[in-house]
Amino acid sequence: MGRWIRGGGWYPDYQLRLFHRSHGRWGPRLIHESVKMNEGARVETLKGDLLHYTVRDAADHRRAIEERYAPLGARQMYREGKRSSVLGWATAGPAAFVRS
Repeated sequence: MGRWIRGGGWYPDYQLRLFHRSHGRWGPRLIHESVKMNEGARVETLKGDLLHYTVRDAADHRRAIEERYAPLGARQMYREGKRSSVLGWATAGPAAFVRS
């Protein structure tokens, strides 16, 4: 939306992005995937920021949530045996706001 997100726990958001494929592997998650590095593999932090433009505008963001992330998240929760409830739906957003 034309501004950097520097608060709310979003910055800095360190993520492993570059790795030698023989030293790590992707984990089994459908969303919020992460690389699991082999024991003893060296990991370093790059200086500066990696610019990652994920959406064009608010409509693009909404579309990504509705069409991609929500279905994948639901499938991941089902695999993990997690269930949802009306109380969970009602409290998730405010709880995330308070945590941030």
